[in-house]
Amino acid sequence: MSKSGYKIKSVVKAMKVLEQFKEKKELGTTDLSKKLDIPKSTMFNILYTFTELGYIQQTKYDKYKLSTKIFELSQSIEYDLRNEAKPYLRKLSEATRETINLVLHMEEKVLYTEKVESQEPININTKIGKKEDIYCTAVGKAILAFLKQDRQEKIFEKITFHSHTPNTITDLEDLKEEIITIKNRGYAVDNEEFARGVKCVAAPIFDYKGDPISAVSITGPAERMDSKGIERLASLVKENAMDISNVLGFGS
Repeated sequence: MSKSGYKIKSVVKAMKVLEQFKEKKELGTTDLSKKLDIPKSTMFNILYTFTELGYIQQTKYDKYKLSTKIFELSQSIEYDLRNEAKPYLRKLSEATRETINLVLHMEEKVLYTEKVESQEPININTKIGKKEDIYCTAVGKAILAFLKQDRQEKIFEKITFHSHTPNTITDLEDLKEEIITIKNRGYAVDNEEFARGVKCVAAPIFDYKGDPISAVSITGPAERMDSKGIERLASLVKENAMDISNVLGFGS
């Protein structure tokens, strides 16, 4: 029997319902029934079950939205990732003496979840718990480049471009060309696109399914990160990201 034969169809159907809330915060029974081609009575039962389990809640407008229980599950994923990654982030910090950041993918944003401070006098101010745009950060572009095409397209639709610096990519076609380059070489560069005087090189971290769920980066002042320096750092960050990916089950 193929692995697909082990799938429980009712579970697959129910999870597809949950996934719809990524695109719209509130949805009704009729909306979901039409979109997924599921009978309204079946959809009602699915929504009722998720409500009873606490994963969604009904709003006053007779619609449904995700509950904080889903957030609690995502926090668990973040906690596990941080714990698994910490030794590798410290190793990368020792090898480069620059600021090391770990982020989690959050659709058109990235969430900074862990940081190892630079050992150099000039440090880079990034904050754990802060979300930033996916299109103007090396970590964001590294993740975006390796997402499946349908997920890329959904994110492209959500991006609202802002010019953080004169180097920020603010055109969708330019961004698409950039992520092709990133995928080919295996790493992304923030060439003072998010903040003046700051450069960054990042590589994606993959889960056991091969999806880029996170990224690790090396960040430093532009004066310390010339083209030769970035090539050396890119090799180190790619190796580090792959080590973390392997711990998460990638390639097994």
